[in-house]
Amino acid sequence: MKRRRHLTGLRVQVAGLLACLLTCLCATHALAAFPVRILVVQGSGVPSPIRNDAIAALVGVGDLADDANYLAGASEQGLAPASDQALRELGRSEYATIMVVLESVRHANTLHITYRDGRTAEPVLQQDVAYRGRHLSEQARAEIAQATEQAITQIRGTSTAAAPQVSSGRFGRPAQPMQPTRPSVEPPAMEEPPPSTAELPPPAEPSTGTSSDLPPPMSDEDTSAGKVSADFSAGFGVGNRTVTMPSSGGDRQLSTQLFPAFDIALGAEADIGEPFVFGGRARYQSSLGLVGEETAPASSGKITALRSHHLEFGVTPGVRFAHSSESVVLVLFAGWGVRGLRSVVDLSIPGYTMHGPVLRPELRIPLASGRVVLRFAPELLAVIAMTGGITAAADISGSGVALGGEVSVRVSATDWLAIDACYRESHATLATLWPTNFVDIERFATVRAVLQY
Repeated sequence: MKRRRHLTGLRVQVAGLLACLLTCLCATHALAAFPVRILVVQGSGVPSPIRNDAIAALVGVGDLADDANYLAGASEQGLAPASDQALRELGRSEYATIMVVLESVRHANTLHITYRDGRTAEPVLQQDVAYRGRHLSEQARAEIAQATEQAITQIRGTSTAAAPQVSSGRFGRPAQPMQPTRPSVEPPAMEEPPPSTAELPPPAEPSTGTSSDLPPPMSDEDTSAGKVSADFSAGFGVGNRTVTMPSSGGDRQLSTQLFPAFDIALGAEADIGEPFVFGGRARYQSSLGLVGEETAPASSGKITALRSHHLEFGVTPGVRFAHSSESVVLVLFAGWGVRGLRSVVDLSIPGYTMHGPVLRPELRIPLASGRVVLRFAPELLAVIAMTGGITAAADISGSGVALGGEVSVRVSATDWLAIDACYRESHATLATLWPTNFVDIERFATVRAVLQY
């Protein structure tokens, strides 16, 4: 009798163990059967080519989720897509297995990646990947794929531990959100990459708490502010200058044919917090070997060597129209403009320089992933002062304005070299005591080589 009771108890224990084992196996199999859905979120300052390379690295890891609904929801609520608030409030509704958040490290060509649990939006793993130029290296892509697989292993370890609470929903996701727990077994460590590339941080030690022991994710303010770009350009082209001055004997005109010209510029710009930018710019254009002819009523023309120049400098506050470094940008150049004309010999039209504040709104439209940038910029120069003897010679009665504009196209040959073709024209008009006005028209068409950082 005792032996039968012993065998009966043993059978019950074995049956219980088999039932538990079968339950765990079924839960593990169910989780493994669920497809891996990856939601990639692009933060501000991350170039689109870098994002595309990161996405390409994840193609073999899982199914990529469409981010259109997520981006639309973030835009409606005025949230930056990579912000912690957007990820927690909107990201979890995408039912992704894992969220891969791409952010840019200020003052460095480094991609900061935060791997978050798709159910809770809690950070699981963080990684810094250095890159040169506008693309990720093959080794950097492999590191991203490896880190993603490690993060998924950790997330699924958490899911397996919580398997008894899971009920299947659409896309193989839990129908109800689950409370995050830490894995009971440490996930396999990644192989150490060569010293020349960015190293992955080690996985967090197992614990029963939340992921508060992980480094805090970068905020949207941190990732959008501080990114600095600078450029220096120099080139050559052609110019044209025409001046009309009223006098007692009629209108006198000083005109030129197309003349060689050079054009140099220096500028810098920084993101100061989404979506605003701020920078500064200076530019100088001048003639080379300019010869002009002065004509007057009832007299022969006089030919002489001339020097035409244009100088401007100022600040460029602006705003981006989207959460991307390659979005359309509207900036306002606000500064000081100077332009003048000097002759080698004395003429009836004396040499002069006009100057005053200048305002030029500039619309920049990037194309081809930012490789091509179109720029349209109407210009207003308020002429508040004239130097030289032109004021008395032309009987100028007050200040004037110069209306014009620029149009340019910049094509980036490499990450550090671009070609910029620009045309600018400006018509200055000042009132005089005569029936006609003093008019100064300048035109420059130049092509510059641009060194950009």
